[in-house]
Amino acid sequence: LAIGTHTLKVQATDTSTPGNINFVTVTVRVDPVELRKQALQFLTTYNTFGYFSGVRRWASFPITIEVSNEIVQDGHLAFYQEAANFWTKYTGITFSVIPSVESSVDPMTGKYGVVFFEYGTPFPASNIASTWTNVDSNFAHIASIVTITNGYGDNKTLIAHEIGHSLGIWAEVNDGTITDHYATWRMNSVTAEAMRILYFELSPGAPIPGS
Repeated sequence: LAIGTHTLKVQATDTSTPGNINFVTVTVRVDPVELRKQALQFLTTYNTFGYFSGVRRWASFPITIEVSNEIVQDGHLAFYQEAANFWTKYTGITFSVIPSVESSVDPMTGKYGVVFFEYGTPFPASNIASTWTNVDSNFAHIASIVTITNGYGDNKTLIAHEIGHSLGIWAEVNDGTITDHYATWRMNSVTAEAMRILYFELSPGAPIPGS
């Protein structure tokens, strides 16, 4: 939810009377101070954890997303644009989604400056997809390679989840939304605010305010 007061209609089922469904109206207020506090904690937990001291992100945008020839030939390019649009809608981060001139690359040797999606065997192999991201000494992203098991190249929720990793969310978030290990086509307001802070207030390597 955006900052402000919202009226929500919630469906409630009376288990004592089968088929009896009621709707309850509740009021929810999203406090900007508390939202920012939670967003900064999100960045501390999911962007700067471990031995990293500064925030990690792409140095500028629009961020280029290249989709491999195999995925494009399967007719799936539109799903990558839809997944990118999902992030733009909630965070304002913009993307350029284009077909790749290469069908497969070694992420250690090339494809710098883009988020590159390709078919292959994710790591670990039990995953359906995985994202590998390299950063420079200033914590700026210089390469993100997303490997997807063949057969899942049209799963827009999976694609959007992996885009989240490439943006700087370096672990799954247990919140039942797009960042969850079991991702759904929903965005947590804390996640959205965290990414807006990351990309519109901070530079790669910058400390998190208040930390």
